[in-house]
Amino acid sequence: MTYKDFFQIVEKQSGKRKILIQIPNKVLTTLGSLVGFVGKVFSLSLPLNTVNARLLSLDNYFSNKKAVKELGLEETDVDDAVASAIDWFKVNRYIRH
Repeated sequence: MTYKDFFQIVEKQSGKRKILIQIPNKVLTTLGSLVGFVGKVFSLSLPLNTVNARLLSLDNYFSNKKAVKELGLEETDVDDAVASAIDWFKVNRYIRH
């Protein structure tokens, strides 16, 4: 599942529209380094930094096949998992109702 597909599900489940802009990896990592530097200089905690820019630039897709096979983990439908996560965030006041 791509980030775009995932965030479309989050948008549908949460009912909150967000603008997603695809940024080339080189631009993102450069911007992350610049923002990270500014954050360090001014002791600010900013939403973008070198580490999360690099993580967002990775094609880090995973499979649950090993957990299903070796641990007997049941697969959860993505829509159900996202809905459950959104409910948890609401109950724990990370997002407003």
